[in-house]
Amino acid sequence: MIAAIIMIIIYVYMYLWGMHKITYVTLLGLVLIEVAISFIIYKIHIKKKPERKENLTRYYLRALLVFYIFFLFSLTFNINRSTIGFTFDRLRLLARFYWQANIVPFRTIRDMLHSDYPVSFVVTNIGGNILALMPLGVLLPLVFPKTRMLPTYTLIVTLLILFIELVQFFFGVGKMDIDDFILNIFGALIAFGLFKLVLKYKENRQLASEEY
Repeated sequence: MIAAIIMIIIYVYMYLWGMHKITYVTLLGLVLIEVAISFIIYKIHIKKKPERKENLTRYYLRALLVFYIFFLFSLTFNINRSTIGFTFDRLRLLARFYWQANIVPFRTIRDMLHSDYPVSFVVTNIGGNILALMPLGVLLPLVFPKTRMLPTYTLIVTLLILFIELVQFFFGVGKMDIDDFILNIFGALIAFGLFKLVLKYKENRQLASEEY
């Protein structure tokens, strides 16, 4: 938890001094370093106090979830900081919706696939949107067991994605796109399905070992 808070403070500091100038790869690298450091700290604490493993694991997962959500928003605000233009003006919002928003499913994906964009650009955009929400498929049900039910999990993820899309729209960062929503929810559901399969596998193994 402490490591996550420290890294968030570092992110805020970097944001104020120009974090929007760094690349997605650099930002992802910072996140992976933070996750690695926090995991090492977590393992050290467990080794020193094995009797507190359950509590430490719970705190660690909560910290990862908080840090991950902060990371999602840093992708939007820090990388696109130069384009921020928050407004509630009805005319400006209507113009922004007309020129920037996409509410036609698969139109953006189709345009990218039939355009002259480099393959790397298409793969990065489509794959990135799929991968972006996948960590939720593991972190959310681990931190909140009630979300292990598919309807509950889907509802929470949907609301989170819609919130991010609305933030992008009102702040003028990125593009409010139904295709982003589709790819995000697709990735989140894939990760959730894999999580459930692993959980079921572990439960079956435990039952089998108890029978013997």
